[in-house]
Amino acid sequence: RGECAPASQNESASSPTEIPTALPIDPADYQGWWTYTHPIYNFSIMLPEDWKVEEITASDPLMNGHMLNLYTEGLDIRMTFRRTGEDILLWPTGVGAGEFIPQGTLDVAGQPARRIYFVCPTGEVNSIWYQGGENAPNIQRGDLEFGFIFSQTGIYCQEGFSLGGKVQRWGEMIVSSLKVP
Repeated sequence: RGECAPASQNESASSPTEIPTALPIDPADYQGWWTYTHPIYNFSIMLPEDWKVEEITASDPLMNGHMLNLYTEGLDIRMTFRRTGEDILLWPTGVGAGEFIPQGTLDVAGQPARRIYFVCPTGEVNSIWYQGGENAPNIQRGDLEFGFIFSQTGIYCQEGFSLGGKVQRWGEMIVSSLKVP
C-alpha cells in the first residue's frame, strides 16, 4: 500500500480528469486502523496500520507543537493545528508552479471542508488541500483550527504520477476521521 506508480500501470493513480468526488465513508472502512490522539490538543485521527505520525519541530520554530506529518511510503499528510486566536501560520507561503482548482467538499469532523487540487503544469494532481470555506482557509471545529495537505512524497509534478483512486481514498478517509473534543 501507499506506492505510487505511473497512471498507466497502476489503478491507484489516475489522470486529473478521472479523480472522483469524495465518496461517503462507511465506519466499517476503518477496520484494522489505529487512532492517534494528540496529547495536548486532544483531537484524534485514524490511520491505516502502516501509517506513522511524526511531530515536526525542526524546520520552523514557530510551528513547534502545531504540525504533524502523517505518512507511509510515498504518501504524506501535513496536518497543522492551533487554538482559535493563536498566532500560528497553518499554511505554507510558497508551493511552486501549478494551479489551485476547487473540487467539491469532504466531510471533516462532521462538517464540509473545501477540497482543492494543486494541479501541476504537467496536468498531474500533486496535492489536495482541505480548507474551511471560500474566505476561511482554516478548518474550524470547536475552538481548534486545522489545515491538511495530502501529497505524494518525493514526487513534485513528475509526469505520470497523480493522486487519485485508492490513494486518494486513503488520504480522504484519514482527513475525514478527525474528531475534536
